[in-house]
Amino acid sequence: MNKQNKGGIEKNVVRGKISNVQNVDIGDKHYHNYAETKLSKELTLNIPKTHPDDIVGREEDLQSLRDLLCNDKRVVVVNGLGGIGKTTLVQVYVSKYYDDYEHIAWVTQNSESIANDFINTEGLIKNLGVETTNSEPGQIFNEIIRKLKTIQDKPNLLIIDNAEQSLKEHRNGLPGKPQWHLLVTSREEITGFHLKPLDFLNEKQAVELFKKHYIHQRLKEEDIKELVTSVDYHTLTIEILAKPPQDRGNMQPP
Repeated sequence: MNKQNKGGIEKNVVRGKISNVQNVDIGDKHYHNYAETKLSKELTLNIPKTHPDDIVGREEDLQSLRDLLCNDKRVVVVNGLGGIGKTTLVQVYVSKYYDDYEHIAWVTQNSESIANDFINTEGLIKNLGVETTNSEPGQIFNEIIRKLKTIQDKPNLLIIDNAEQSLKEHRNGLPGKPQWHLLVTSREEITGFHLKPLDFLNEKQAVELFKKHYIHQRLKEEDIKELVTSVDYHTLTIEILAKPPQDRGNMQPP
C-alpha cells in the first residue's frame, strides 16, 4: 500500500499482508493489528497424568468413563469416598486419551467458590487471553467460560477435580457438547450431574495393588490378604501400607 505526498515521495509504505504486522500507520491514522494466535493444547499449566500401567483394577471404570463421555452424558461425576482413587482414575483417563482431545483444562476446586478457583488456575487466563483489568471476579469468571465456549475445535476436555455442591449452581453455564467433555471428581453426589460411582477394589485387585508397591517381599500371600481385608480394600490405605516410609509423605488422596 503506497501513498504519495505532493512531492511524489512514498509515505507510510506497507508491503505484505497487514495481518502479519502488529502496528501499521496508514495515512494519518495508526492501527493495531492483533495477530491470531493458536491456542495451546493444555489450557492450564497443570495437567496431571498417570499411566494406565500404574493402576490396578480400574480397567472397566476407565472404559465406562470413555463410553459415558463419548455418548450422551454432558457432565460425568466420578463419585466416591476420599482416597478411593477418583483423581487417579481421571489422571489415567487423561493419559490414555490425551491425543484424542484438541484442548484440555484441569481446574481443582480448593474453595467454596468455583469461580475463584477457575480464576486462580495457573495458565487459564493467560492462555485464553482474558482481560482482567478493572474487572470483578464474577466478570472474569464469566469471560473465562465465554472464551471456553467460543473454542470451535472439538472435542475438548474440561476436568474439575474435588468439586463441591456449589458446582451445581453453574450446571447450565458450563461448556458442553459437542465441543466439550466435562469430567468431574467429587466426594459428594452433585445434583443434576450424571454420577459414576467408584467402588472399592475386590480382594484380588487389592492384593495385586499391594504387591505393586511392596518391595520387601517379607509378607506371604495370606498375610497380604489379611492386611488388605483389615482396611476394607481401601485404595490409598493399601498404597500407604505397601510403600516404604520415605515414599509415604508425598502421597495425596486420589
